[in-house]
Amino acid sequence: MKKIISFLAFMLFSLNTVAQANPDTSLILGYGPGGTDTLFRVFAKDTTEHGGLKLTVENRAGANGVLALKSYLQKQSFDSEVLGVTGGQTLFEAITNPENNFIEEFKFVGPVLKSPLALAVSSNGSIKSLEDLFDKSKPRRVVNIAVGGEFHRALATLIAKHSHHDVKAVMYKGGADATVALKGGHVDAQVDVYGWFIQQEGTKILGVAQKTPLESAPSLDPYIPNINAVNFWSIAVSKKVQNTQKLEQSIRQGYVKNNRTPYWNKLGYQIDDNLNSDYVQRVVVPEYNRWKKILVDDANKKN
Repeated sequence: MKKIISFLAFMLFSLNTVAQANPDTSLILGYGPGGTDTLFRVFAKDTTEHGGLKLTVENRAGANGVLALKSYLQKQSFDSEVLGVTGGQTLFEAITNPENNFIEEFKFVGPVLKSPLALAVSSNGSIKSLEDLFDKSKPRRVVNIAVGGEFHRALATLIAKHSHHDVKAVMYKGGADATVALKGGHVDAQVDVYGWFIQQEGTKILGVAQKTPLESAPSLDPYIPNINAVNFWSIAVSKKVQNTQKLEQSIRQGYVKNNRTPYWNKLGYQIDDNLNSDYVQRVVVPEYNRWKKILVDDANKKN
């Protein structure tokens, strides 16, 4: 009988060990399929294949990702869920709707994917260059810019501020819908990330929202001084989660073994994998303060 009990105890211990080594974890995403969803599915695939952690994407779209943030952060236990976060979801929702400011409530647990915002037009559209938007010798006209989120709208707002044209941001449900509108001739231009546009046929990137130009796109800086608008994507957890070392190792191991850095670079994205600092405190909080001053504080002073 003692041998049977010992054997059962050993089997139970073994099963628990296997379960802990290969747990099923949901990656909660506040967006529907396509676009942002595609980026996080690559993270999930790599982690599942090589990180010893099965990550399954669960879409909880709504309110520009805010519903997913709220439902996750209100949980009592975070053992089986992590969160996919973006710049628009965390930064610009917090600026537009202060009640949705959750920046200080989570921390990133994996590499951060980054890509600057860009302004693009249809290849056969009437706007051919940045001069068409910012050269004051050009006749004034209405310019409709498609945007798929609050971050995109923020750049459109800056373009409107520095252009003599009547620039209007036209909001769509997401980047994919905005691109359909652009290619269909329903708008004059579109704001999205550089990484999105270089994968789109029939579009031309007029400029990127960073000081340094890229090989295939000039900088918007000559027209919008000190421009810096870089979106980001990463996996995060609540700050209440104490030990994240194994989770971080699993995520990093996945993308390293699949050699994802050149893969992402080719698609127009960069990887920030600084292990020695907290990305939220190093980048997200300063960017929140900077954009809040641009979009809210300065506007209030003028009024």
